[in-house]
Amino acid sequence: MNTLKSTRPAKTSIGYLPLLKQNPSFRNLWYGQVISELGNWVNSIALYAL
Repeated sequence: MNTLKSTRPAKTSIGYLPLLKQNPSFRNLWYGQVISELGNWVNSIALYAL
């Protein structure tokens, strides 16, 4: 029986802060998502206040 061995090194986990610092595209996506969620939250508060 022939088994295949992976030639890729084991992936290491990276935290959010290094990921945000190293990837400007991901940082922009993350900031956009945060702003969108804040907008949803403000909209919900306005609806509950009615």
